[in-house]
Amino acid sequence: MTYAEAVDGDQLKQVFLSRRGEDGRPNILIAQAAERRLFPEAQQRFLVLLNGYRYDGRPGEAEVTRIRYSEYGVQLDEPELAAEIREVDAKPTAMLLASSNVRDRAALHWRISLPVLALVVALLAVPLSYTNPRQGRFAKLIPSILLYLVYMAFLTTARSNVESGDSPFLLWGVHLLFVGVALNLIYLSPYWRRGFGYLLSRWRHLFSKAVA
Repeated sequence: MTYAEAVDGDQLKQVFLSRRGEDGRPNILIAQAAERRLFPEAQQRFLVLLNGYRYDGRPGEAEVTRIRYSEYGVQLDEPELAAEIREVDAKPTAMLLASSNVRDRAALHWRISLPVLALVVALLAVPLSYTNPRQGRFAKLIPSILLYLVYMAFLTTARSNVESGDSPFLLWGVHLLFVGVALNLIYLSPYWRRGFGYLLSRWRHLFSKAVA
């Protein structure tokens, strides 16, 4: 837990920090000021406390250790992968188009494929939405969720492979695969049979009128 009484530019004033040490004992740090420092060679960020005291002890025990310091660094955790993803995804599409970097190209194809994903899911929803009245309205809910999860797993795996240097058409191959699944389900669904039967009956009716 970190608390600062005020903010002055890049510095925090009258800072209170509570954390648990490696030995399990709570540490209380009080400082007149604190500032964030980045060490590029180690890719680590620290909150450096200035001119304060550190108190070590266990609740309920009389023994407390006080250490005075002029500077005390507390490492700030920041996953490197999350920062990298934010940087790539924040780039404009025009910049991705002009880039020859493999990760940028993968991000571009992924960005374009998301609207395609919505269209293919809509196609899948048409046959999967049909249920027999005896089955109940939620009979196909779990199969639909599982099919969507498999779709997304294939897409994310394809994106990882594209980032590793594979062809971007691997992403589009996944979309084509599930377009085929959607068309197959539509062909087998009662919606298709009813629609095809209606068109066939209308064609027969118009043909009989033309002959007569």
